[in-house]
Amino acid sequence: MRRTLILLLGAIGFWHALTMPAFKYPGDNVAPQKECEHLLAGGEFGIPFARKAELERFLVHRGQYFFENDSKQRFFSKYGIANTALYAPPLLVYSLHLRINSLEKCPRALQFILNIYHIALTLIIALYLYHTVSLYTDSVPVRLLFILLSFYTTFLWYYLRAPTLEIYQILAFQGMYYHFIRFLRRGDHCTSAHRHLLCAASFAGLLILLKTLFVILIPILMAFTFPVAGKRRKQALASVAGPVVLALVLLSITNYCRFGSPLRTGYGQWADANGVAVNRFSIKYAPAALASFLLLPGNANMFLHYPLFGFGLPGIVPFFRRHRLEALFVFALFLSNFAVICNFSSWSGAWCYGPRYLVHILMLGSLPVLTVLDYARAHRRLPRVKVAGVAAVLILAVSAKLQFNMVSHHYFTYEHLAAVFSRFEDTRIQKYFGAPIHRGLVIGDFMAHRPERPFYPVRVLVGESAEAGTDVDLHALNEQLEIMSQPNYYLLYVE
Repeated sequence: MRRTLILLLGAIGFWHALTMPAFKYPGDNVAPQKECEHLLAGGEFGIPFARKAELERFLVHRGQYFFENDSKQRFFSKYGIANTALYAPPLLVYSLHLRINSLEKCPRALQFILNIYHIALTLIIALYLYHTVSLYTDSVPVRLLFILLSFYTTFLWYYLRAPTLEIYQILAFQGMYYHFIRFLRRGDHCTSAHRHLLCAASFAGLLILLKTLFVILIPILMAFTFPVAGKRRKQALASVAGPVVLALVLLSITNYCRFGSPLRTGYGQWADANGVAVNRFSIKYAPAALASFLLLPGNANMFLHYPLFGFGLPGIVPFFRRHRLEALFVFALFLSNFAVICNFSSWSGAWCYGPRYLVHILMLGSLPVLTVLDYARAHRRLPRVKVAGVAAVLILAVSAKLQFNMVSHHYFTYEHLAAVFSRFEDTRIQKYFGAPIHRGLVIGDFMAHRPERPFYPVRVLVGESAEAGTDVDLHALNEQLEIMSQPNYYLLYVE
């Protein structure tokens, strides 16, 4: 087992090093990274308003990325304080690199260090996932297949690779789940069970410090802990309460320092033109969210972006029969997180790829596919299993290609392409970009762009100009497309 695990981690590490991204991610991650940079450089919490020009690109909408504390005249990251803290390791290494080489700045070196950091986090996630699936199947090939399919045929690959904040939540969620299941299986029979419970509660505390909505984990952990703890309920209570209470105290202190109140989060400041908060909760968002997550094709569909979740549906009943308490725990985690996101105004994730707010629970929700794979392995000679296997291979191969398309270019290439062609106001182009089944299809079409086989919107414009007797500046358009075609691979990037 150890040799297999080492080979798996080595292969994943090598692949991610070979394909690590060239571009920094211009999104949520900027706020905690800049906050951490300023803290490490000057020992001051919060970025002074005097440095507004450096953050100008991320201050277009008040409160979108940074909470603007007018009384302290400082910008604070609106995201959980743990996001800021987790940027410290790579930024400390970067600072050491600058001092050793007497440099003021070196963006390429910073990108490299952040990439290595993400590879390390990915390997920890793979390690936890391997140990988790080992609890449900004795088959080593099934374990390896499940992990590789999870990583590279779903949109998880995008978020393991892109330098965003999701990877912290994925790691913490995996760690919490694994250790809590180990506790559930041992209960009050041994001391090590409570060590696992302590680890699970510590990861839950980390999740709360990453994103406040994870406080919903507290009652779930409590509800599943006490029936299993037996005579050691007091010890179990201490194991859960210690890390969680510490996290809540830290959350209150940092909220007070950054936002002016222990009960205030940084999400309430961003408002639309009418003064209504952009980030808010209401049941009115649920119908659209449910339809988009479960039924409609597009960027939010769970089955399109995480096909393993769909393949796991036939395995839910046998998974429940074999692991009843654990299946209920998975269901409680999935349903609670899913319900919260469905009632959130920004449930779609805006520009971001796929249903990103659900990526951590889709990993857990796909665990029943292990029973499907075990069944298929045991009955591989049956005709229906062969037919289903061929269909699954084809679907997963297509999904893997779509994920490859999405990671091969800048994170927002789809949005940039849509913006470039929107000025032509052609209904066919608008429909093409308006609601694609999957963004990877558009990126794949763009990747195949050649003078002899132009990108579809280009073909539309050429045909339209020929019919109307007008000229489209194809040279300028192709120059824009050439810039956007730069591959998002560190080892291939040319400045």
